[in-house]
Amino acid sequence: MEESIYNLYQAYEGKLIDDDFINKVFEIMIHREPCLLPYINDFIIDENESKNRGEYSTKDRKITIYKNMINGIHYDQKALLGIETIRHEMEHARNVRKLEERRNDIESRVLRPSAAFYSQIMDLVKTKDPKDIELLMLLCTKAINYDYDPDERLAAIRAWKYMVNLLKSQLKSRDIIFSRQNLYGVYARGYQDNGCYVECPTYRYLLNTDQIKDLKALKRDFPNKHYSFETRLTYGLPITYQEYEQGILDKVLLQRKKSI
Repeated sequence: MEESIYNLYQAYEGKLIDDDFINKVFEIMIHREPCLLPYINDFIIDENESKNRGEYSTKDRKITIYKNMINGIHYDQKALLGIETIRHEMEHARNVRKLEERRNDIESRVLRPSAAFYSQIMDLVKTKDPKDIELLMLLCTKAINYDYDPDERLAAIRAWKYMVNLLKSQLKSRDIIFSRQNLYGVYARGYQDNGCYVECPTYRYLLNTDQIKDLKALKRDFPNKHYSFETRLTYGLPITYQEYEQGILDKVLLQRKKSI
């Protein structure tokens, strides 16, 4: 199946993507993972303008791909970004599946507060006027915490890891480097050096969305767990300054540019 997607990527290299390309990529991916079908009720290609390349509606379990947004990007990697966008939205469906398994592993614990906050917004949408100040504040809070949101980070990380693996035979091509750079970006997203230590995105998300109980529980349990660097980085948990400065670069096989 991966070879078929790679063939599509090659066939559309340097070209605009079309409905046929988008549908074929989705069909190949879902054929490989039919377990995601219950979490994708609809798959739509939209011609309208949007600020996003794609969206997944947790409420409706619908994936929307904004073709013109992908084709409108100024660089040539339309096919690459088309595949990544579809994969990204499917990863949101995977996150919903994970939550419905009702486990208590670290992935579930990190994803659950994001889903709870979204549910709170949807409850207000149903019961209050869209112009209600409380609803607007919640929507604003969700938007400004996008970089810290565990659901968004995890979907982005897994989508770009997928692209790196898809293109790994290319060694040092422009597209594999582009994918590694984007993977680095989403791994590092939300981590901030405050001058004393590296703040982590999941703790920041819980604090900013006022989910203090979950924050305290994670902070209490974290010292007693021996999570790998991969696990901590993927789920937005604390990492060391050295891991932040060099570890992420090493992980995605990139080197820091030397200053002149």
